Amino acid sequence: MRVMLAKLAVLAMVASISDGVVLTKCDVRDHFEALFKKLPSDSNPTLLFNVEKMIAIATCHVELASGFNTSAVKQLTVPSDVSGHRRKRSSSEEDDGSSNSAEKKDRLKDGRSKPTRRPGDVWTLFGIFQLPDRVMCDSGLVPSLNICQTDCSNFLDDDVDDDIACVEEIIAKIMAGLHGEAKLLLKKVHSLVFQKECLAVKYDDYFAGCP
Repeated sequence: MRVMLAKLAVLAMVASISDGVVLTKCDVRDHFEALFKKLPSDSNPTLLFNVEKMIAIATCHVELASGFNTSAVKQLTVPSDVSGHRRKRSSSEEDDGSSNSAEKKDRLKDGRSKPTRRPGDVWTLFGIFQLPDRVMCDSGLVPSLNICQTDCSNFLDDDVDDDIACVEEIIAKIMAGLHGEAKLLLKKVHSLVFQKECLAVKYDDYFAGCP
């Protein structure tokens, strides 16, 4: 029920805003080049070791994640916890042995307990950069850190300036050093959303058709 309500809320949000646009690969490259030029070259050598490589990877990710569509919206179910421990048996179960058959079903063939997957949170990803509402913006659907201090619907129109400003804010915070919940959630975002095949792209080949 919660997932269905979230989907209905997202549909209502998308229907209420103006149409987005689909940018070109070259447009997105130019936006990233302008963004990286703003960053101090001595702040984080690891991040800026090869700006052209970073721009190619980032643009490839955007292409696969949103198709360069500024009004793209997707929902992602994020596992809240995966535990390999067995559930603690109640005293009544220990006394009458009523859980034996259920316990056998919950075990793998080699005798180990099956991981127990708890219900996950539903995150909504907004805009051309697929920014998650749990971390970057406020959708009203889930509790949010709202790092970029904005409403998620602002990422769905044809103006990408606010989207880019949010990405710039995230990069600045990463370079300054994140801690606590923000660091954990951004690591989760990267592991679940980032398109790993983009690591192999080469700048000259990927942007061969761009002026």
